Amino acid sequence: MLKMPCCDCDWRMNEKGIQMMKQGVFARRTIHSPQTLSGLLALALLVSGGVQADDVQINITGEITIPPCVVNNGTPVNIDFGTIDATTVNGTTHSKTHAVPVTCTYYSTNVAKVKVTGNAMSTTLGTDNVLVTTGPNAGHLGVALYQGPAVDASKPLLLNGNGAGFDITDTGWTGNASSSQFIFTLVPYKEGVAQLLGGTFTATATLGITYL
Repeated sequence: MLKMPCCDCDWRMNEKGIQMMKQGVFARRTIHSPQTLSGLLALALLVSGGVQADDVQINITGEITIPPCVVNNGTPVNIDFGTIDATTVNGTTHSKTHAVPVTCTYYSTNVAKVKVTGNAMSTTLGTDNVLVTTGPNAGHLGVALYQGPAVDASKPLLLNGNGAGFDITDTGWTGNASSSQFIFTLVPYKEGVAQLLGGTFTATATLGITYL
């Protein structure tokens, strides 16, 4: 069967084109050559490679601290020797043993440390475990400290020291690691041969206990 040519096809096509021109509707296609595409890609890479943020260093600091134990519920330890006959002061009589409660939130398998901070008296004992006193006998009268429940020259409670202090001996420690008692003994000590004068005396120190 023969197809008759469309006589009005060109007219309809022209009419549609005229309508699109009136409405401002145009379709445009740009054909890029391979060389043009390569150039655009290289330019994009160059631009993206040139935009970089400067790296900055992050500094992190901190400190882990070991809390000390709470001694005597955080209240002062008061020890009163009362009235002492001056002729009986010899470093062994009139001793007083005191046990203070100790609570530790941090503890380990290591031995606890005790540190007594105070002014040490120069003595012939050869150990720094005697506190100086104030009063008329300053320089001659001191208070000697020992770990445990007795005056024991092998267990002096040494003063000051570096860091957390000195190891607590088994006789100076009762209870468990978290809740215990520190036991120590104090005794008036006379240095030299000078006679002691009558009058009151005082001595002060601080006591701290820590696990490391």
